[in-house]
Amino acid sequence: MFNKKASLFVLALAATGLASCGNSGPDLTYWCPNGDNDLMEQLVADFKASNAEYSKLNIKVSANYGEGDTYAALHKDLDAAADVILMADNNIRDGVKADELAQIDDAAFKKTVSEGAVAATSIDGKMYGYAYRADNSPMPIYSTETFAKEPTSFEEILKVAKEKGQKVYFDLGNGWYNPTLLWSGGGEFTINAKGELETNLSGDVKAKVAKSLEAYKALYNSYKDTWVSSSDNAKIEADFKDKKCAYAFLWNDLSAIQAGNAKVAVGMWPTIKVDGKDANMDCFASYKAIVCKNGKDSKRVELAKKFAAFLASKNSQKKRFDALQHGPSNLELLASKDIQAAPFIAAIGRMEEAKRTHGQALSTTGDFWDPMANLGGLITNGKETWGDYADAGKVIDALVKNKGWSVKA
Repeated sequence: MFNKKASLFVLALAATGLASCGNSGPDLTYWCPNGDNDLMEQLVADFKASNAEYSKLNIKVSANYGEGDTYAALHKDLDAAADVILMADNNIRDGVKADELAQIDDAAFKKTVSEGAVAATSIDGKMYGYAYRADNSPMPIYSTETFAKEPTSFEEILKVAKEKGQKVYFDLGNGWYNPTLLWSGGGEFTINAKGELETNLSGDVKAKVAKSLEAYKALYNSYKDTWVSSSDNAKIEADFKDKKCAYAFLWNDLSAIQAGNAKVAVGMWPTIKVDGKDANMDCFASYKAIVCKNGKDSKRVELAKKFAAFLASKNSQKKRFDALQHGPSNLELLASKDIQAAPFIAAIGRMEEAKRTHGQALSTTGDFWDPMANLGGLITNGKETWGDYADAGKVIDALVKNKGWSVKA
């Protein structure tokens, strides 16, 4: 999901125009992932060339921070944190709650991206980041040698893989992947006005979701030697390379997989039989955002916002796509033929068009992730029963009660 490599890359060489002489410290600091090294050199130079007042700025870029890890570092030491930070959208709520992120009022930017991109970075109608990247979703990658055309039934995927002695990777122990356990039965969860996790798991919906859980458990038990509940990129890449993997739900690891096996493609999430009827398996549609630390120096914060806005601009997003194949949030770019042709981005677009994606605006606390991991464990324990629970309905009761989810009336 997120690159956690820990090499440090600092762009602070006067010879390249990325730092000015005579300053006691950087005018701005910036955290980004390892893979952004070369691109950031260009974007910093572009920013400094965009306006004479920026030409001598000293901008220090530390490229050893994955977007999924930056909030923990920010929260640990606010004073030492960078001014501008790349961050996964699910971390923003905690940052705002702790008063660590600056509010960003940018009406012009909002007009260039989707409502989902704005919602992913906003709380109570106030925006706290620029959603610059819109391809942060897990999608199925499959072997075109195993499947001549894109498979659409999860039962058929498992059946074919078993017949060929191959694996199917779907991580049911991970809340980034397994919310489809609830969605397949009509379950929903959102953050309410009080900041609580709110769900509709009651009444008829609860009964349908119980059927969904039963369907997944029965299918896993039937194919537990084929179905691998893991999202380990290295193992999946190796198994595709050795032609041991038929199908895997994974974040955008397509290029790494293709490096070992060119005969793979990206598809939409399939369907699964729930109570005898086809039900959609859906996924999160989340974003990566550029946020600004809420520091005491108001002038520095305003400069950080200008730099963040530049990094999230259409031109910067286009350069990011050209260099790294990262899917932009800019609507005009998303409509272009070259970006629509990118396999992973195109598949996410198809899912969104079919209304089979769900906004990822949850907190990183255990209120969601721990109960969902526990739920996945009950399904993949290999037992016919639900352990300490009498049935799937009791599992749902425990899921909701575990962290005090608010249930809609």
